[in-house]
Amino acid sequence: RLLGKSGAFALRPEKILLREAGAAVPPGYRAFAGRVVHAVYLGLSTRYIVAIDGDITLSAVEQNAGGAREAEGAAGRAVTAMFDPAHARALAR
Repeated sequence: RLLGKSGAFALRPEKILLREAGAAVPPGYRAFAGRVVHAVYLGLSTRYIVAIDGDITLSAVEQNAGGAREAEGAAGRAVTAMFDPAHARALAR
């Protein structure tokens, strides 16, 4: 569903961009409204678990530029999750 066709695929967490809800989407990217369920500060990066489309969750990783405060209060935040479909890899069944 996320690629506009059926089938399973893999996408590296660092290839998923998280932006403010309603943010502009680069041409060719796939984007979904979501909500941060959990955020974990890992020093160099923060891992976000984002719920989209009801029953789908994505794991996204972003490099930290501002420290631990970026992860504080992230849970519940509305976001736009986006990615370039060229980074998705089909999984064999």
